[in-house]
Amino acid sequence: MPQLPTNPVEIVLEISDVQTGSTIVKRKAKLDTLIYNMRTNQVSISWVVTMYARNADGSYGAEMSDLIPPYTKEQIATNEVPVNPQTGFPIDPETIKPTITQDAGGNNIELPSEIEWVGQYDFFNMMGENSPIRVHDIIRQFGLGTENWDK
Repeated sequence: MPQLPTNPVEIVLEISDVQTGSTIVKRKAKLDTLIYNMRTNQVSISWVVTMYARNADGSYGAEMSDLIPPYTKEQIATNEVPVNPQTGFPIDPETIKPTITQDAGGNNIELPSEIEWVGQYDFFNMMGENSPIRVHDIIRQFGLGTENWDK
């Protein structure tokens, strides 16, 4: 039987800084939970976002939990969000809308988008079923695709 690691891996992302007045605060997001719900076709990922002082050289300073409490950021992957089937990064829905044109008789014809895409949940499902993947890398990639880390 394979030996499990005695120190579990923590998935931590260095995310964008936030500015309050003239103060720049650094942030990290640590994976809290992952729920892969095949009944509802959702993948829910929650992160605990912690604030840190910013050192003069731009590096992470002391944790600021006493002054600014950590908060939870939840992401839910559904098929309502189109993503690139190779990377899982979101695609602007406007770019995948079908084109409407007319035939010689004046009838509307809908031409599908030429951009390949899948739903976000289907991306996770496809990766889990068909690819030898490193799950932590996919979780990190999903988190790094988040544009807004605010509450």
